[in-house]
Amino acid sequence: MISVILTTYNRPAMTCEAIDSVLAQTHGDFEAIVVDDGSTDDTQGVLARYGDRIRMIRKENGGVASARNVGLEAARGELIAFLDDDDLWLPEKLEVQEAYHRRHPEVGLIYTDCLRFDERGPAPDPSGRRPRSGWVFRAFVEEYFIIFSTLVVPRAVIERVGHFDEEYLRGDDVDFMGRALEHFPAGYIDRKLIRRRKYVRPRTPAEVRLSGTEQLLYVRKFQERYADRGLLPYRWAARKTARAELKIARACEMLGDAPGAREHCRRAICADPLHLRAYRRWLQAPLRARRSHGAAAPSSGPP
Repeated sequence: MISVILTTYNRPAMTCEAIDSVLAQTHGDFEAIVVDDGSTDDTQGVLARYGDRIRMIRKENGGVASARNVGLEAARGELIAFLDDDDLWLPEKLEVQEAYHRRHPEVGLIYTDCLRFDERGPAPDPSGRRPRSGWVFRAFVEEYFIIFSTLVVPRAVIERVGHFDEEYLRGDDVDFMGRALEHFPAGYIDRKLIRRRKYVRPRTPAEVRLSGTEQLLYVRKFQERYADRGLLPYRWAARKTARAELKIARACEMLGDAPGAREHCRRAICADPLHLRAYRRWLQAPLRARRSHGAAAPSSGPP
């Protein structure tokens, strides 16, 4: 049996679409576990309509990592699949991945390609991801090429590497996959078996800052875990830290905070003196802050 773990918070319409895509799977031997992370809207009432077709679990709000861990504790399957509440599966996804597992039982992370879409229709993928199979830990920590909602893992992986790290607000999936890839090979299926939702709206300063701070946390944890063992690529921490600090600098610019932006550019330079973009961003920070804050000012009222 495959245990499907779907976590949600205050997105009932999208969650229904995601659940419907699970229930439409051609592989019949699965359980659908939906963990509501303390939604404050009508999510519970919407989920109740599915009756016994899903296992619904409600918990106090604690973040996506804690919700995934609750789902893991409830899971009964020998294979575990994960789905974000804004993504959708194609009907044959679980069937294809379960067959791959039977052929390659040694593989720890089975993942696939995906179709991207937004409210306007199909969307391009600007990331340039290069999926691959095998022992790919070093490649993965350089480029996060596995889309979490495509993932199926054997229970043995969970037993070896543990649950999701609840210190993260959003980066727990990348952390989990990195830890798993230290011990298990990955298997890539070159088929588009999920539809991944993209958002047209620009990210807010808070979202940009969170992305940077989560990356700093990830770098710190992986440095502590792997640096002394020689598993990380050359200058990995320096490069990743600099990029994270520049994300936070961008968040400061969006708020018109030129001194804050320059401070984080300075930190990027200290982390990686070879990161030439950080010097340019330090010079441009006052102008970029004025432009960004000026552009945002007319829309500063309620939506």
